[in-house]
Amino acid sequence: MSGAAGGPDAATGGPDAVHATVKRGTVAALAETASALALAAWVGGTVALGAYAARITFRDLPRGLAAPTMSSIFRSFDGLVIACLVVLTAATVARLCAVGVRGRADRIALTAAAALLVLGALDVAYIHPQIEQLFLEGRSLEPAFLALHKLSSRSANLEALCALLVIGGHAFGRKS
Repeated sequence: MSGAAGGPDAATGGPDAVHATVKRGTVAALAETASALALAAWVGGTVALGAYAARITFRDLPRGLAAPTMSSIFRSFDGLVIACLVVLTAATVARLCAVGVRGRADRIALTAAAALLVLGALDVAYIHPQIEQLFLEGRSLEPAFLALHKLSSRSANLEALCALLVIGGHAFGRKS
């Protein structure tokens, strides 16, 4: 009677449907894990560099040595941000293909991931290179430099918020 109308497989669509559901759930879980790891590296690194490395470097070294040192560190870190953007993009697309958008939590996570992609691209393609260029030109005390530095800080704050929304959206979007 298995598979017949009213049989035990009718409600689930049969063993193949169950296997496909499990496979989609596994892909979603792997994508969520990849997203969380990429966001932890990106946002955690940003916090560590901004809150500790830059503060201590500028406190303990002369500005003429601290600024180029931190510029080199941030330039290297941008490579990690780019890698995290690639992982986040792939994981978001994989999760979307696997389970779609099932509710509000998924919409929040998807919107936050899109915002992170824009913020990260803006950081590595515009803000950070502009800050470094102004520094190399000796214009680090000008209003343009200070405005870009403030924009970079605000971007980092938004990235942290969006990372929490992605991870929280994934957690709340999971069905028990």
